[in-house]
Amino acid sequence: MGLAQYESIVLSYFLDHSICYVRDKIPYGVRFKLFDGRVSLNLYHGKKGFTFYIQGKDGEAAQQLQEEMNLLFSMDRAPSKTSTDLAACYDVPWMGSDESGKGDVFGPLVCAGVVLLPADTDYLIASGFRDSKALTSGKIGDLVKKIFRLGTDRYYILSLKPSKYNDLYDQFKSQEKNLNHLLGWMHATVIKELVKKNPNAEIAVVDQFSKTDHVGGLLGPAGDKINLIQRTRAESNLAVAAGSILARNELLRWHSSQKEELGYSLPLGAGPQTINAGKRYVAEHGVNALRNVAKMHFKTIGQILD
Repeated sequence: MGLAQYESIVLSYFLDHSICYVRDKIPYGVRFKLFDGRVSLNLYHGKKGFTFYIQGKDGEAAQQLQEEMNLLFSMDRAPSKTSTDLAACYDVPWMGSDESGKGDVFGPLVCAGVVLLPADTDYLIASGFRDSKALTSGKIGDLVKKIFRLGTDRYYILSLKPSKYNDLYDQFKSQEKNLNHLLGWMHATVIKELVKKNPNAEIAVVDQFSKTDHVGGLLGPAGDKINLIQRTRAESNLAVAAGSILARNELLRWHSSQKEELGYSLPLGAGPQTINAGKRYVAEHGVNALRNVAKMHFKTIGQILD
């Protein structure tokens, strides 16, 4: 890919996260000034290929952006197979699941899975399916419609709205468990529901979120029917990419609904804009109401309430 393609991915990310920016040209690349100039993101593309560099006075925001960009460009940097390669390697019905909202203070945590047949691959690849983080919200909406056309038995969405998420997080914590255990429960639940509807499915691919297996032990009888594969960057698999698109769409739908109801956005992420919106929300609705829209274990909550 050239610089224009990488820039397009970044602009899509800015759009989905409601991030304002100022763009400048620099030698061999472009610079984006973010958060009122406190952070800059430089994209370069030369003889050695693509790279990016982040710097700024706001250390927390710069670190958050660094983590997001590392994740966003991980597929391009890794020598992993393309979605076409991975889609072609399964000649049996298989499923993939992915989550969205884990790094966002506001909004639900969503896990979604999709079952695909070998006959589906050409159609979906031609439609432009890829990891949802590299797609605009408009493109995500178009691809969701194509998933829905596969039939209601071929997908499952588990969305934990903030109040429910906080209750479950507290419950897991009381059992000396953490977020990875909650994520494992969500993926296992999605897989079990899809196995019920698709008993011929033979493989389940999960985007690995921990070195420890938090999914397999929760599958029960479904675990005897399906070959569970957990690996990093699994969103390059077509079924996992479809799951990520469904999960991302559900997250964006919640944020769109809240913006319509409140008259302003509750931003994605955990940066300065999130803190400002959180302070405004608490001023208008009170501290107790924050639990209904935010994941309360984030360190950012302390800054909102400060």
